[in-house]
Amino acid sequence: MSPPSLKQDLARFAFERGADSVGVADVAAYTAVVESGQVPDYLCEGMKSIVVVTKHLLTGAMALQDVATQSTNSHLALDSAEETAWEIAEWLEDRGHCALPVSGEYADLDLKWTGAGLLDLKWTAEFAGLGHVGLNLNFLTPEYGSRVYLGALITDAELEPDAPLDRDLCPGLRCGRCAVICPPRAIPLKASTEESVNDIRDLDQRGCSQAAMRISIRSLYVVLRKLLGAQVDLDVSQVLDNRYWRDFFLATNSKRGAFAACFECMYICPVGSRDIRRIMRIPYRRQDLPPGSVVHIRGDEEHELVFRGPPGERDPEYIRDRDFDHLVHIGG
Repeated sequence: MSPPSLKQDLARFAFERGADSVGVADVAAYTAVVESGQVPDYLCEGMKSIVVVTKHLLTGAMALQDVATQSTNSHLALDSAEETAWEIAEWLEDRGHCALPVSGEYADLDLKWTGAGLLDLKWTAEFAGLGHVGLNLNFLTPEYGSRVYLGALITDAELEPDAPLDRDLCPGLRCGRCAVICPPRAIPLKASTEESVNDIRDLDQRGCSQAAMRISIRSLYVVLRKLLGAQVDLDVSQVLDNRYWRDFFLATNSKRGAFAACFECMYICPVGSRDIRRIMRIPYRRQDLPPGSVVHIRGDEEHELVFRGPPGERDPEYIRDRDFDHLVHIGG
């Protein structure tokens, strides 16, 4: 085990470089509880510790109505977390250790055919004591709720691990705000009264992708299938002049709207001692969950949520798959 001062100095350096919080997980202990192949040994053997850092999304990004600009800001926060992880890795190597940053943006098709991170950082961060994975599988910290991004590295330095939190941050269906506001209904809305949030936390990833990857390779595939399968003669000029192609170009060059482009569940997550009160003062955010819009139906065996919202005019901005429906005569 490395001397305690190494971990203390590492944490101090991480905070100086902009991290909100930093935690350590033991590689062997973490690997023992991971059921997938997303473990450090998949990358390289001999690593002893995982270091995870968090970085919050600025409250100003929550004040915007333009989701694509929010997406740009989310990537800036993620870039900051990953840059901090890289700087910590270099700091460790300057002290004679081996270290490797692990990007949360990289998707490995050998781990999962739809793509999977080299480490599933939300579970890594929970194991390292930084917070709790909530109902919608977003990672929550006490200070910023689900409005955080993660950076990580693995190292051969044997650092003292941190213990997971001894409490759940997410109240699950007792709150359910993220579930009812989700445009594609990708988050659990009902569960047995005997189940805890840790029993039911889940996400329909295909449904979520309709909103979070609103103009990406996923939406491109859907759009091309519609156009190629159209049962009417298409006006080529109308197809080519559609704004979709320009937005797709921006997305592929700047990640603007390509992924991490839905923030409904982050707007209204009530956890966050340092930012939620500021967010709730933002005029646009007050429209998210009007009073009386959430109904809790509690039976002897089941708890269900029903939502009378969100405002209908906000839904189409996410589903860019629809951009050419009027040309192929879908829905009218």
